[in-house]
Amino acid sequence: MQKRRFYRIDEISDVTALTKGDLLYAVEQGEFGLLAKISVKGIAYSHNNIKGRFVLGDMFDYDGHIALSKSQSQSAILGKVIELTTFDVFQPELATNWRSVSTAFPKANKSGLYVHDVKPLGSKPNKPFRAVAPLVEMPSGLEKVKNYVDEQSEKGIEDKSTFGFFEFVGKALSKMDEKQLAPAKLKIDKESLRFDLEVVKKFFHVEVDRKDIKGLLSGTDESFDHPIYEMIRLVYLTDPDAKPRKVWNAIKADFISGSRVLDREGLILNMDNVCVEWITPHPRDNMKYTSFTTHARNIRSGNLTPTKA
Repeated sequence: MQKRRFYRIDEISDVTALTKGDLLYAVEQGEFGLLAKISVKGIAYSHNNIKGRFVLGDMFDYDGHIALSKSQSQSAILGKVIELTTFDVFQPELATNWRSVSTAFPKANKSGLYVHDVKPLGSKPNKPFRAVAPLVEMPSGLEKVKNYVDEQSEKGIEDKSTFGFFEFVGKALSKMDEKQLAPAKLKIDKESLRFDLEVVKKFFHVEVDRKDIKGLLSGTDESFDHPIYEMIRLVYLTDPDAKPRKVWNAIKADFISGSRVLDREGLILNMDNVCVEWITPHPRDNMKYTSFTTHARNIRSGNLTPTKA
């Protein structure tokens, strides 16, 4: 398979020891965020947001990946179409055709209901940045109508004049040929979802270097008699801040791949997202993920400590 960094969800088993279910479970639990592949013209750099309106930089075209939040990822895997006004451009080197907003929209007002201001960029960004969905032109009269209605609502119904209202609306609508800038919605569907292989490997701890483990063990003679506790300890040696699910997936990946860096005695018989089963004198034992979580936290906090060999 061609060496890439970004893959479709269905491809995860082709490039890691994880399953599609492993990845989806992490997303469902709100632990992991995905990306989306887009190809869109007329996106704008976003400096910041002032009272719900955007301060825009220059415009560009983009054929690359954007980062989704964890909650957006949760909705997307359920097949819901996500509509984005702003998003994070993940690969700034793929942004092309940079041009000023004034060049693209020479006759449109550069401030209004949706846009606060436009500040051209001094140089192209070389790090991930915030962007606004494709810009379009909207009639300026709509803004005038909305502002008038809002003002009248604040005054109270007794201050409203039906004749005055329609007169104002009529004048506003007569200016419908005047344009202002506004962002369209960028729609993300399930087919555009991708995962970053580098992030997956780091998050799920799917690659454990045997040399690293041996080096870390050379300075200690401590270990747990309980085989699962000992595997948890080995994961924390290389990743002290790992959450229980990440520790679980590291052990699971070690089992599936057959590398046996963590399960050095080859005791695990079966392991999925909810249970691990291993060989014991009984002749086998098992542990649910809920119990595993408690043990992992106790080992990490030092409430459960190994013994001297």
